[in-house]
Amino acid sequence: MQALLSCVQDNSDDLSCIRTSNRLFVFRCHPPLIMVAIAHLNESEEQLCRQLKYVHHQAVFFLTQSHMARLFKNRHNYDLRRQLTGLPKFFNGIIQFVEEEHSFLLESIRCLPMPQSLRNEVTAILLSNRCPELVFAIVIYERQIISIVRPKQYAVTPQDLHLLMNYVQTGSTRGHGEKWAPCCLPDFNDGGYLYIHDSYISETTNVSLVLITNEREQHITMIECKQRIVDQMVAQKTMEKLEAVLVSPFVCSDTKIPHLHHFIYKSRSSQQLVSPEYTAPYNSDEDRRLLHAKYCQVHDKLHHSDHKISIYYDIDARESVVGYLMSNSEIYCTFSPFVTRPVALNNIDKLLKWIRREENRFFILGSGVY
Repeated sequence: MQALLSCVQDNSDDLSCIRTSNRLFVFRCHPPLIMVAIAHLNESEEQLCRQLKYVHHQAVFFLTQSHMARLFKNRHNYDLRRQLTGLPKFFNGIIQFVEEEHSFLLESIRCLPMPQSLRNEVTAILLSNRCPELVFAIVIYERQIISIVRPKQYAVTPQDLHLLMNYVQTGSTRGHGEKWAPCCLPDFNDGGYLYIHDSYISETTNVSLVLITNEREQHITMIECKQRIVDQMVAQKTMEKLEAVLVSPFVCSDTKIPHLHHFIYKSRSSQQLVSPEYTAPYNSDEDRRLLHAKYCQVHDKLHHSDHKISIYYDIDARESVVGYLMSNSEIYCTFSPFVTRPVALNNIDKLLKWIRREENRFFILGSGVY
């Protein structure tokens, strides 16, 4: 593989992909690593590039970019698997995450829909109990963000949050368990470590609290900080309010938009998206996988077409999917296959107005900064 790439580079060119009758090979160089993805032809080059980028970021998450550079500087044929013993589950997790989660496709984060007053209450508890050593505090429910607290001068990118969510979900510490480990957030600083304290807030939910510091010796401090946060949540009955939200997830029928089966809406300014939980006719994992693949195809048509387009309409026997790019947002909607294009566009307009009325529930708009 390296010889093939070197041959192309000797001719002042780069090898991006190879297509055969039934396979697509995609190559990307992320020095010192060469990344290769092999897939069936129903996946686009852009989709595979996205997966390779996250696999590379996952390696940086555990090793840092500077450490990998030193390893290969000393030995060009170094076997990186020695450094990754026990970690394949996280790489498998991030690949599965990319293949299933809409937030990877749209390079954004998905927030848990909830009343703004409850989100503000969680944020206020994090801020009031933070310690000087704390850099970031994040409350996560499965693959959705509930609240983030950060310094005014720093932000956490969606890509770094995806890595954190994969770390939390793949290395689950349900109940009283907790993890304390170094990690590198590539967009924040790919050359150094931060230190994560990850634990679940209660035994009965999947709500986890991630506390991040840049000081290796602050494990006990983070445990104490977590306990203060949990104690205040118990005192204010915050967890009871969160549990009430979790048992009533947001579904498509809440919009009252006729013939609408599913949708994804992204706010470009906040890099956040909203998407309802899957309901009929997407009851099986295979149904959901096929719909996500259709979203990927429509996304690629809108973002990687030779001609600039703002609306793309795709219809088959299962559903009609419409992608619509706007100046500050983008939306992808799935309707019954019997819905005509004018009706679909009219329903999208109604949906956009509904989302704007409900944006306080769907997005983190308040300031969790200090």
